[in-house]
Amino acid sequence: MILPEEIAAIRRHYSDHDTKFLFLLADLDDAPSRILSLLDEIDRLQSALTTAQEEMNHLLDCYAEYETICEKGELKASVLNLLKERDTAQEENKKLLSALISMCEQYIQNEDGTLFHMFMSAGEEATELLEDMGYLTCDNRENYSWTDKRQSALNGGKNGN
Repeated sequence: MILPEEIAAIRRHYSDHDTKFLFLLADLDDAPSRILSLLDEIDRLQSALTTAQEEMNHLLDCYAEYETICEKGELKASVLNLLKERDTAQEENKKLLSALISMCEQYIQNEDGTLFHMFMSAGEEATELLEDMGYLTCDNRENYSWTDKRQSALNGGKNGN
């Protein structure tokens, strides 16, 4: 680093020379602060570059994991398996619901279409469940009646819910 005394000596020595050289000497006074500013900027850019490289490495890792999953077909197989299990469960639920409705019709339905479930715990539980699911309505504590949803369930859900 050039000391201020050295700069003054250089100025005295060349003071009679070209004006351009004097401008260069003036710029020389600002050089240390410019150099420090440039070094700070280099540090900032290196930090930004390091952050960008870390983010790029993370994205590459994620992409590699995605490719591995796709190559193995695990994701597709897993989704297809879940859909198959869901469809199977829905079919089983439809069968159970249809059987429950048929059982209620056969064993606890009165001639007027209402259901008499009293004094039979299975009948009470069945009617409560069917009411919760919207297949029965209760006009009071003892008289349940079928809703339109019942026929839809018996038809496999083709006429609505």
